[in-house]
Amino acid sequence: MSKFYARLKWHWPVLTFLIATAVTFNACKKQEALLKTEAIDLAKNWFIQQNIKFYYPDWPSSKNLTIGDNQYLAVSTNLSYSGKDKITSLLLVDVTDRTAKGYLVEFINTEISDNDYSQASLYKSLINRDNQQIKENLDGNALLFTPRHEFIDGWHASGNILIGKFKENPKTLKDRLKMSLDNEMYDCAPWYYIETDAHTGEILSMTYLYTLCEGTTGGGNGNGGGGAGNTNPPAPSPKQDSLNKIMRDNCLTAAQLESLQTMVSKYVMGDGNADWGCLRKKQYDFLVSKGAKFGFCIDNNLSTLQSYNPQSRTFKFQDENTLNYTNFFEHEFFHGFQDFSITGGSAQYATRTSSGGYPDGFVNIEFETALYQDIIRDRGDQNAFINPAVPEEIKRDYLLWLNIITASNTKYPKTFADFGGQYFYFMEKFKQYSGYSDKGNIKYDLNPTTLINLFSTSNCK
Repeated sequence: MSKFYARLKWHWPVLTFLIATAVTFNACKKQEALLKTEAIDLAKNWFIQQNIKFYYPDWPSSKNLTIGDNQYLAVSTNLSYSGKDKITSLLLVDVTDRTAKGYLVEFINTEISDNDYSQASLYKSLINRDNQQIKENLDGNALLFTPRHEFIDGWHASGNILIGKFKENPKTLKDRLKMSLDNEMYDCAPWYYIETDAHTGEILSMTYLYTLCEGTTGGGNGNGGGGAGNTNPPAPSPKQDSLNKIMRDNCLTAAQLESLQTMVSKYVMGDGNADWGCLRKKQYDFLVSKGAKFGFCIDNNLSTLQSYNPQSRTFKFQDENTLNYTNFFEHEFFHGFQDFSITGGSAQYATRTSSGGYPDGFVNIEFETALYQDIIRDRGDQNAFINPAVPEEIKRDYLLWLNIITASNTKYPKTFADFGGQYFYFMEKFKQYSGYSDKGNIKYDLNPTTLINLFSTSNCK
């Protein structure tokens, strides 16, 4: 008996350590569960503050994931578009350091692994917009949005190949399933017919012919040209020239400037959409003809992704990633176009007063810009009435009006009469429901001349 007691006494420190370790381990497990519960509460409060009403997260399904160095909740939502095609929608909320921010991700007809590590790798590649990692982790279609469903980027990958990219927010399911080749994803080059000035060598016009990818062989297939001889060199990129013609100065690094040059080039050429390219080229050529020059800077304190200041005539970007967002640049570039189209410039309507208020006419220029974007797109989404607080009947009436003034998207309104007497009616609703109720008065003598002049002189539709 004494021998057994001696052995027990000898092992007592070891047993004490093991018991303490077990207790600590269990405490950690409890703490982890509590952290997840706290994270869900934090994410819920953040989501409520966003005032998003058109989809709802399934909080009980929340999964706690480590993505990079950050703690995320991956939460399924009820956002869906079709009973035929499988749409998986996830809200990814970064709850690191007890703050919250997030992204909305949609997968179309795409199976997602149940493995936590695989999911974290996929979500990390999408959040970082890392094309190399995306093609290794994605097998299907993925779209990345802000939590308010503002489009950021989209990809289609299969078999470790990035097959294509979405160039814009796919407004309908049909558009969501259509892919356009992104020539810069791998060894592809666009070929153009180029007209140049015989004396200066300046590029006067470029007509897209086809895209030829490395390894393409004869016959052509819609993605590339016919033949692999490469007897004609690819057209020189006009991206630097496109930017330089409208750039006054910049506060960007060499790499950031390169990104901006690429984005402006893609923007002016329409992102693969001929109608957009026609309208954007018209705006760009108008600004060049007016000798318009702008500044371009990154401002990490910017509360929006991009902005245009008509006083300094400067475009600002929140960070390096936002230098790639042509869809947001469309809005800001139109403001720059307005600035040189409106008599006296747009600063008179866009510059806040010394007391912090907004001048009369601010709502006019914002509604004209939102209406421009809604007119040229499909009817599955709206820029003017994206606020979930807008009554459904207002949205329906607005969509009906858009179809009337565009003859079901076959033409553009080219006179003020073409707006059917409803222009200021919908501007009033825009002011009331879209966050502009306290931002100055509507100027009923300020017609959408920028929009009318663009549509009436472009011959784009």
